Amino acid sequence: MSRQDEYKVYYYQNSHTKRIPVLEYIQKVPVKDKGKIAAYITFLRDCSGQLDEPDGRYIRSGIRELRVEFVHNRHLGL
Repeated sequence: MSRQDEYKVYYYQNSHTKRIPVLEYIQKVPVKDKGKIAAYITFLRDCSGQLDEPDGRYIRSGIRELRVEFVHNRHLGL
């Protein structure tokens, strides 16, 4: 797959505040969890966004939820 054809991951941005809650959340989790979240995002990209449960869930047209599960926590991101 060429760089031009690469699947792109977009994060929800609040149109009023311009905040990106998922990125703010990722900044607050422990380093080990950040690494696992990054690996899941790469996996999502490699699968062109087509992840089924338990790793992902279809929300609606063009919007999918990525689910990163840890031993004691489940991190959800849109």
